[in-house]
Amino acid sequence: MSNPQTKEKTQHERPTFSDKVLSDFQETHKRLDRLENRMDKLEARMDRLEVRMEMRMDGLEKKIDALHNEIKSSANHGQIATISTIGIAIAVIYSLLR
Repeated sequence: MSNPQTKEKTQHERPTFSDKVLSDFQETHKRLDRLENRMDKLEARMDRLEVRMEMRMDGLEKKIDALHNEIKSSANHGQIATISTIGIAIAVIYSLLR
């Protein structure tokens, strides 16, 4: 049979240094686990945002290329119009001089 005084002493004993270190380690480990989980969620979110940005950039590149081609085509039309005007002017001058 155990002595009631012994039970009372063990219930009121202060934790040892090892107990305190172990408790602190376990609490730190829990905090690190929570931080790792949050970091994993942030990484997944960043990955999704990166994919969305790449898709938008691809769309913008296509729009820029289309605009560039349109401008280039317009410039070519302008050059053709200028050459045609010069050709007509030369033909008029030739017919007047003849």
